[in-house]
Amino acid sequence: MTILMDGDSSPAYKAGVGNVLMGTLGGTQSGEEIATGVAGERTFCVPFVLHPFGMSTPHRLMPLFSSAPVQFKITLESVANAIKGATTAIGFSEVELVCVFTELSPGAQAQVDQMSGGLYNILASSYQNVGTTMGADSAVTANLGISVSSLERVIVCHRPTGSLNNITKYSLGNRAKNGLQEYSIFVNGEQYPARPVKVEDKGAEALAKFLLSDHSLVNFDKQSSFNIAVVGGATSLKSNGLDGQSVNANLLSPYLFETPDGGEDGSTATASSDIGSFVTAVEMETGLSNGRSQRLYSGISTISSSVNYRGVYSGSQEAQIDFFAQFTILLSLNSRGTNVWSVSV
Repeated sequence: MTILMDGDSSPAYKAGVGNVLMGTLGGTQSGEEIATGVAGERTFCVPFVLHPFGMSTPHRLMPLFSSAPVQFKITLESVANAIKGATTAIGFSEVELVCVFTELSPGAQAQVDQMSGGLYNILASSYQNVGTTMGADSAVTANLGISVSSLERVIVCHRPTGSLNNITKYSLGNRAKNGLQEYSIFVNGEQYPARPVKVEDKGAEALAKFLLSDHSLVNFDKQSSFNIAVVGGATSLKSNGLDGQSVNANLLSPYLFETPDGGEDGSTATASSDIGSFVTAVEMETGLSNGRSQRLYSGISTISSSVNYRGVYSGSQEAQIDFFAQFTILLSLNSRGTNVWSVSV
């Protein structure tokens, strides 16, 4: 979620709409500070995203007349990973799932059922997370174990071990470049892309690969907040702006932090932000250039295949490497048969 928020939302969104709904901030990489006790009570309204019903391609309304109920299982992150603060306990009450429904008249519903033959097939995207660990290694090879019929992309990020499960650090959103020099994904020995992705000092190719996998490489209206940070001076705080230029010549842009500590967001005088935002990806789908076509799909089948990541590093530290595989699934409902949803990957 933090990766896609950084990649798809602007500082203006985080400071405006995002702040009201979810407590995001536009000037720093942290979130809203909440007091303990009754004074810290707050209502959040978080858009329910990153589930197949919300990522149908192209967008479709989901039939809700199956015989079995549609259930969503929400697993909360540990407090040590989810927040940075002094408390080890946090509570939620009156949790609601608010939906917008479209109701058809009996006649219209009968016409829809007749045209579809009672069979509703909907393509949608889903995610699978695989993780591995690394030390001060010069090379990492990891078996991802991804077995799907249409793999669209693989997102790669590194989170320093020192900030994981640490309530004094920003555990989830602190992502490091970690000395990555080049990387590839291999499917049954075939390399994707055809040549390794080079991660040079400015990270241009690595970010281009992420944008390509997001179908937004040529979208010149693309919004992001990868490079927002705050620099602590002797008496004041200053933002380094959207272009990574800083009043502190020694401060890199957050996207290029090699080994960020993840303990400071820059909101304290004289303390500069040390939260990294590096992320990259490999595109496995062709036929989509800028996200405007929604009818061409050609993800790679990895069923009964060996899927591996190979990265070359220099000057790395201990870290958790997270791989997020986005793939296409088929949701099927036969209202004249079992009338129960089935999922094909």
